Amino acid sequence: MKKIIFLFLLFTAFLFVVLFYIPLTTKLWKFYPSSIKVAVAWHKLENDFVDNKVCHEDCQANRRELYNVIAQFYDNHPAFLNNFVTKYYANEARHAVASQILPIFNSTSQELACQELLTYLKADSFYKYNAEIAKLCLNNSQKNNQWLSAFYLSFDGASEKQKEQLLQIIGLVDTNNIEFFASILSGDESENIKRKTLMVLSNISDKEDFLSLYFFDILKKELFNETNSLVLQDNILDFMSEYLNFNRELVVKTYEDVYNNSKFNDILRYNAAMKLKNITGNDYILPAIDVSNWDNYLKS
Repeated sequence: MKKIIFLFLLFTAFLFVVLFYIPLTTKLWKFYPSSIKVAVAWHKLENDFVDNKVCHEDCQANRRELYNVIAQFYDNHPAFLNNFVTKYYANEARHAVASQILPIFNSTSQELACQELLTYLKADSFYKYNAEIAKLCLNNSQKNNQWLSAFYLSFDGASEKQKEQLLQIIGLVDTNNIEFFASILSGDESENIKRKTLMVLSNISDKEDFLSLYFFDILKKELFNETNSLVLQDNILDFMSEYLNFNRELVVKTYEDVYNNSKFNDILRYNAAMKLKNITGNDYILPAIDVSNWDNYLKS
């Protein structure tokens, strides 16, 4: 009996050496099945990142080789992408390694990983990784932005914070998805989300697609909507200045309509008058505004 136990332990030790020790300490692991190779590659990379050591040329080359082993595994086994997202990318201790691998997936794996990643927004999990998710999910901005906007519009029960994060992700690249942004501004979203949308649009470098009468009419309708707050109306007034090179007369006429309409808050009329003065060089009689009203406006 003792001999059998001894032989069993010896055989177990042999298997450990063959399956784990040798692969981890030599390059023979490269010839093992892909499931073992990927486990070894993860182990090596995690150990390599632990000490935050300075990684020179040879080290970088070794890391790239390990990255490619892992990426190839997930490209060939897309069913395991959920495992990659939940076990590695979403794990703060492993995220630094996973974020290096994700961009080298093939396009199919990237799209699948993108969908996995975005579902985590529903759990308030990925706010710190917005830029990375955007870079991955918006490589093909027109295709993926339409997918992202559909994701946003179908995101029932999303919190304000979650919606803000999605808008920020979508706005990290130039987009021509006018209908999506128009639906937010003209829809039932909160004023906070509408203001966030205007901020996103302001940061888009190429606004040519938005400089249309269609989109300006939507802005104007929201500007003249008496149920909107002064702050949102003023944000719209500011954004309309983007249209000066597109249709100067239209902008001036809208500002004049605001300035001449006593139904508008005097602060909005004051701001419209200042914009008109800067555009036309003409003087306008400024509405008298109480200091306390200015204070309340500036705090809002």
